[in-house]
Amino acid sequence: MLYNYIDLPETYTPLNKNTALKTPREQRQPEEPSPLTQMDINITSANNLQIIKGIGNVLPSRIVSFRDALGGFGSIEQIGEVYGLNDTVIDLAKKQFFVAEDFTPMQIDLSNVSEEILKKHPYVDYRMVRIISSFSRQHQIRDVNDIKQIKIMTDSLFNKLAPYLYVNIRQDSIK
Repeated sequence: MLYNYIDLPETYTPLNKNTALKTPREQRQPEEPSPLTQMDINITSANNLQIIKGIGNVLPSRIVSFRDALGGFGSIEQIGEVYGLNDTVIDLAKKQFFVAEDFTPMQIDLSNVSEEILKKHPYVDYRMVRIISSFSRQHQIRDVNDIKQIKIMTDSLFNKLAPYLYVNIRQDSIK
């Protein structure tokens, strides 16, 4: 009755030492990895981030939290700024995810900025929040570049922060 379901080789081949030590998994030829579809890092979920080898369960939510605090990744390179990611995970993430060319991050209005909103952005510390807030109250900011006048605003910080800022110039304030 079970004879029809048993598949045995026609001839017996004795195993040599090398094949006898290998498990069936090791005897199989390695398969070519299937090409993975890239995903937009700004709209992907924490679950989708778990496909990155070595990322575990905690880091995907950390990536999403950082992305949301930023207002979105303007560049895939920013994934390297997430605390706890090693170089291997960063490289794999850069291969698996992308930032859409037409993506515009959430922006903070410098003409009407509050310290509460500004302090949530990961690129500014408490001291810089106070200085930007004070500067915006003392000067009429007409352009994001105006904050370059702040003495402690480095070019590096400005270049990172500028895509997340805008100035809403009201018509009644223009003279």
